[in-house]
Amino acid sequence: MDQKTAEFILSLQEEIDGLWRYLGHKDRADGFHQQAESIREKTDAYRNEFRDFHLRIFDQSERYINVVAVVGYAAYFATWSFAKELLLKEEVAFVALMGMISAGLFCLWEMLVIQYRMKQLGELGQAFRDMISPDDFEPIRQAILNREMKWTLFLTPIWRISLTVCMITVFIGAAVMARRAYLSL
Repeated sequence: MDQKTAEFILSLQEEIDGLWRYLGHKDRADGFHQQAESIREKTDAYRNEFRDFHLRIFDQSERYINVVAVVGYAAYFATWSFAKELLLKEEVAFVALMGMISAGLFCLWEMLVIQYRMKQLGELGQAFRDMISPDDFEPIRQAILNREMKWTLFLTPIWRISLTVCMITVFIGAAVMARRAYLSL
């Protein structure tokens, strides 16, 4: 074998080895891409599951608190109407003011939540009115759910503050009534 042929065969062998290395890397890279896609799909599924779980918990706690609040306000104002005779004029006004602040803030919060929910329903209704295809509906639904999740995360601390203020004002009014009832024994 002459020198030129030997160099050509050696060069060809290096090219073939490089090609095999490339194909091996490409197969591994494809495997990594498939693995990354699988991880992305699992992450999206977990994120969606967490979002749905968070929204359900928020809705359930909100419903529970609303029921407790209605019963609590009914008890507060019923007690106040019976205890008016025991209270001084200033105390009657103060207890009424505490109850009105609490109930007013609670109602204001609920109206804002209803307004927000009506906006979401309007967006979904618009999607149905536009008669979008089922393939286009899922991205719109996901976008609405993502906005709801962001708003829920934003509103949760405000909700806690609002609920705390409602509770504190009612407890202050109830403490005034309890004090006066105790002193009248």
